[in-house]
Amino acid sequence: MLVAVVVFAVVWVCAIGIWRGTGATPGGMQMALVLGGLPLLLLGGVHVARKARRKRADAATDIPATAAADADRRDAITPPSMAVRASAVWLPVADTPADALAALVQPRRPGLHPTLRDRDGLPVFAAFVAHLDTLMAEELLRRHAPGVRAGEEALRALALLEPVAEALFVETAALLPRVVEADGQVVAGMHHRETAAMRERIDVHLLLSAAWPAALREACAAAMQEHAIDCGLPAAQLQVQAMAVVDSREAWARMRPLLEPADAPDAPDGPDRATRWHLLLAADSQVGAQAVRRLESAGLLMGARHQDGLVPGEGAAGVLLQRAAGSHGAMAFVHTQVDGETSLASLRAGARATADLLERAMREAGIEPASVGLVLSDADQRTAPAVETAAAVSLVCPDLDTAHQCPALGIANGALGIVAPVALLALAAARVQDSAQPLLALSLLDERRRLALAIVPVDDDGSSSRADADAPATVA
Repeated sequence: MLVAVVVFAVVWVCAIGIWRGTGATPGGMQMALVLGGLPLLLLGGVHVARKARRKRADAATDIPATAAADADRRDAITPPSMAVRASAVWLPVADTPADALAALVQPRRPGLHPTLRDRDGLPVFAAFVAHLDTLMAEELLRRHAPGVRAGEEALRALALLEPVAEALFVETAALLPRVVEADGQVVAGMHHRETAAMRERIDVHLLLSAAWPAALREACAAAMQEHAIDCGLPAAQLQVQAMAVVDSREAWARMRPLLEPADAPDAPDGPDRATRWHLLLAADSQVGAQAVRRLESAGLLMGARHQDGLVPGEGAAGVLLQRAAGSHGAMAFVHTQVDGETSLASLRAGARATADLLERAMREAGIEPASVGLVLSDADQRTAPAVETAAAVSLVCPDLDTAHQCPALGIANGALGIVAPVALLALAAARVQDSAQPLLALSLLDERRRLALAIVPVDDDGSSSRADADAPATVA
């Protein structure tokens, strides 16, 4: 404004002075052009000059600023922490990761259970494995815990766990390098053979329900130890630990030390340091009269009076983990998990908060939204979690078709509880290996807490792949 006043004042003073000095008598048009048009023309020239100078300054700083932004982005990238070497599941929809993923494309909602009833005598919706044989689980308890009585839910969980554990035990035994004996030596006339130091240690982590008796969990750990040895795992390299877990939130907390490199110093530093392989197993069942009563008493059971409740589910899942550094033959690499709180103000605000969390997971993994082939969540049939998840995915990955590329584990499988985190990881790794595209896993821990992590494919040289992939494909 000040510049315009000064320009008009200078032009008018000069024009009037010239006219008076020369005795000229300008007409109306000439006065309008000189006193009005000339100042506007000068102001336009000043504006153009300023704009050109600003563009030159921006151009001079654009390359350094871009380089700095790229450097900051590279600094924010966290290398993958762990590698998934093998995975297995047994869920209500399928007993293999590939079939379970295919069943989530157009999921069938759980139907009514043939025998379970609520307190009013009405049938209960449940996601369950039909014709599940629990005789082997009963025999297992008779051998390892003869004085312990197990409920229907525990027997079903153990029956689901046994084939999942066996598949991973067999695969781990096949992957495990054999111990090589050193050349013999003769000492004081005696022939001795030295066995090379064992470089691999297998830690089996069993996530079991905290509602089970401690003796039952200990018996399960003993049975898994025996079963692992029968499948070919060396007893000297094996350790099985049962952990009592309340819910999926605590399951993620138990898994965090296994998924983050700072908390899992497994790389061998010396000749006697063993490389640790982590075999993570989880099993649980809510398909039983006692579990239904507990859910109903807590007001969580889905029914005629509570349409937005939980559907009892069951399942077992497992993954074999190794440190990403130096891992050969991995299915996929897992980046560090990020967590945060969603907003309860509205579904829109909640979706925005969840989208920010997914963006943070992608940023730390160094992947672009266009390269993400799938977002796998543990949302269930309830309206709010499903809408929040779909809206968040639409915000962060607009190229994805949320109807087919945003499958939810809980819609067809019911409430999996402590099994859901391990099942998410198992299915995600299988999907990434099959599609060679990065994937995001999203867990809705409770009403407020959310957790996300990125799973990325493995390049031919064994390194993680962050390059943009082809256009995302739907779940096959």
